[in-house]
Amino acid sequence: MSQVPAFSYSNADPCNSDIRRSSHRTAATENSFSSQESTNHATATEDDSGPLLGKPFFTAILTKSQVQSPYQMAIPAKFYKFLPATCAPATLSCGSSSWKVNYIGDRGFRRFDSDWKHFATDSKLRVGDALVFELVDEAKLKFRVRILRGDVPEMFAAGGDSSDSPIVID
Repeated sequence: MSQVPAFSYSNADPCNSDIRRSSHRTAATENSFSSQESTNHATATEDDSGPLLGKPFFTAILTKSQVQSPYQMAIPAKFYKFLPATCAPATLSCGSSSWKVNYIGDRGFRRFDSDWKHFATDSKLRVGDALVFELVDEAKLKFRVRILRGDVPEMFAAGGDSSDSPIVID
């Protein structure tokens, strides 16, 4: 007789909109990373700019609907093969903090639920920022998120409006 997998997503229905949490952001602990991840995480800066771990990942360049109402963060279809076709709790970790969200995988439009808003606002995400979502734990749907700010550095902000005033990088 075959055994049920050792992990379980939860008895609570994460797709149920009546589920509310008192705290969406929690401090990440060293115990939540494998030894390789812990080493990389410990040497990474607050924006978590260390090297990728060789796990599956997807990227997104943020648009208006991801950083303001309706706060929708879609998962690219090519990444579906790494995720369950059901609703499940997920964790987004960036720097020393983590956020609980729900992954909505039982519909044609797979995404993170409205709890994504807490990650977006706490991280001060803006249109044009790029994110790298690395799936560090497939069983627990734990993502390590890298934020690459879309700002033009102040020193280059002057100019670039036309070919008469180009941005010059020495």
